[in-house]
Amino acid sequence: MADCADVNGIRTWHDERGDGDPLVLLHGGLTDSRDFAGNLDTLTSRFRLFLPERRGHGHTPDVPGPITVDLMAQDTIAFLDQIVGGPARLAGYSAGAIVALWVAVRRPDLVDKLVL
Repeated sequence: MADCADVNGIRTWHDERGDGDPLVLLHGGLTDSRDFAGNLDTLTSRFRLFLPERRGHGHTPDVPGPITVDLMAQDTIAFLDQIVGGPARLAGYSAGAIVALWVAVRRPDLVDKLVL
């Protein structure tokens, strides 16, 4: 079910579907959550999927200022705290993998497993 939430001061679009352990899918740069479209049917049978779209990507609007890896990691940490509600598996594609890695370095308590 797609929704928007204020995450780290940004109106962030995200989709949530499936049941099971939480898995956050982090899309690549200059793309959106459709990066994972071919995998969703299989993954939703096993995981509770979260598909956030980062600031300036997809349904999430751009905001003034640079978009840095550190800022995207801070947004993802806030998403994990506010929307997921705790630790999750993170699967990152391309720039999403870099963001996932930064999240794991900064907040290892929020990362159950990494797929990069």
